[in-house]
Amino acid sequence: MFDAPSPKALFRTGLLCFSLLCFSSFSSAATDSTPANSPATTPVQTPKVTIIIDDIGNNESRGLRTVNLLGPVTLAILPNRPYSEALAKKGHQLGKELLLHAPMENLRDMPLGLGALTSAMNAAEYQHQLIQNIDAIPHLMGINNHMGSLLTTKHLQMNWTMKILKEKNLLFVDSKTNPKSVANDVAVMYDVPTVSRDIFLDHVRTTAFINKQYEKCLTIAEKKGNCLMIGHPYPETLDYLEKVLPELEQRGFKQLPLSALIEKKTLARQAHPRTKKSPTPSVELSMKTKHTP
Repeated sequence: MFDAPSPKALFRTGLLCFSLLCFSSFSSAATDSTPANSPATTPVQTPKVTIIIDDIGNNESRGLRTVNLLGPVTLAILPNRPYSEALAKKGHQLGKELLLHAPMENLRDMPLGLGALTSAMNAAEYQHQLIQNIDAIPHLMGINNHMGSLLTTKHLQMNWTMKILKEKNLLFVDSKTNPKSVANDVAVMYDVPTVSRDIFLDHVRTTAFINKQYEKCLTIAEKKGNCLMIGHPYPETLDYLEKVLPELEQRGFKQLPLSALIEKKTLARQAHPRTKKSPTPSVELSMKTKHTP
């Protein structure tokens, strides 16, 4: 036979059971609201694609097709061509961003047409021509190089270029027609907002090649977060883009305006600044000399 528990022992036992019941209820509620050991979630960033179409201004119908492409496609417009100004105005009305597609000297002596910038020019001639080209097209946000495989490797001429762009608060896109281009580095030296091309879309004018380059750009965007591609108003390119751009968001991508890409690159550069190189003496001399346009 067991001894009957004392009243004090019964009270302690009841208090213990009540405490365990309360703790169990609290733990259950906490488990329902916050999973145990749940990691902090990081928002998934949608990969983004930025598109520039060069050589706008020579052909009206292809230019209009380019202007009407879906999304914030940037138009790079040649100076003083038959339809340059009209297409610039139309593009601006539809919310497209505009660049001057500045004709620059190339290694193969290919003709540049009106507005050519060459290494044979002195500083006054060069800067006067560049300013004329800029003034010929309304609503510009910056420039990129048309050809330029020679000129973009020249520190002196790139300094002249960036000096003007800095004064006019314009950006620069390096089309990277030569891997030895110094244009991007010189732009950074002058605090000119800048970015370089990742992919040329259509230097082989077949649908199969254009598709391969487009898919390559999407892969870059998935890895880096964004990709900048440059194409041309060829019928093959326009046919392709008119088909695939409406499907871009369904595939998990978005178009990013050039201005937003430049801003993103500029902020990243400011977060991790590089030591700026000083201009060479010859460049300093040309910068100090006043030129009358």
